[in-house]
Amino acid sequence: MTAQELIALAERVEALDGPDTSVDCWIENHLGLARFEHDRPDPYSDSWVERRVTPKPYTASLDAAMTLVPGEAFWSITMRGEVRGGYHACCQIKGPLDWREAPTPPSP
Repeated sequence: MTAQELIALAERVEALDGPDTSVDCWIENHLGLARFEHDRPDPYSDSWVERRVTPKPYTASLDAAMTLVPGEAFWSITMRGEVRGGYHACCQIKGPLDWREAPTPPSP
């Protein structure tokens, strides 16, 4: 996936009000994780039917989404000094750490 596709996906997920199976399907399709079942409805026929298996619920929770992060990845989110507010986030798979900053979300 390109950086633009990842940003578009992040924006789409952030806009969700809850779990969304169509977004889960999109994630599996683009990451090559889609699973299919093959069935032969008529044992006397040579035809096969292919069905997509219900995708994993990546948009249902942060824990589900984190299953997409490679096992060797390192995640860290820390709060910055209280004067500036906000958070530092880092995801390292291989290579140097790449820290990013995000503003503190407004309170509801």
